[in-house]
Amino acid sequence: MKKMTSFMVMLLIAMVPVLFNSCNQPEPDDPNYAKLIVGEWDCTRYDFDAEIDGEKEVGSAYPEPLEWVWKFSKTGVLSFPWYDKPDNVTIEEETFRYEVEGDKLYSEYAMEAFSAQYFTIESITAEKMVLKLEFNYQHLNERGTYTFNFKRIK
Repeated sequence: MKKMTSFMVMLLIAMVPVLFNSCNQPEPDDPNYAKLIVGEWDCTRYDFDAEIDGEKEVGSAYPEPLEWVWKFSKTGVLSFPWYDKPDNVTIEEETFRYEVEGDKLYSEYAMEAFSAQYFTIESITAEKMVLKLEFNYQHLNERGTYTFNFKRIK
């Protein structure tokens, strides 16, 4: 009987780590995108891949530093300050509401500027962010994607 009890105790000790550890942990639904996005981001490059009236256009553009800054507030406001270049003073600012759900960034800006419902957050870290937007304007015979690359400035 004593051997049986010892065996059961050893078996229980061996099984405890297995109970608290799993091989396939599910990914969280929201890997803190809503928290990571808050701050100021400078668009350093955007890539486009579009087809307009059967003509393919592929390329990249590089805005000047601080030319296209996106500010995401904790309260769900996305703003675009327009700077006076010599003094770097904000002369105007456009604002739009935004909301993050999973890897989707819903914004009035996406709808107003691109007639799209959302940007997809391709990746985001404390220093870099990549947003992708797909569009399809059937009435204009246009479709494609924009990929925006950002670096955090604040």
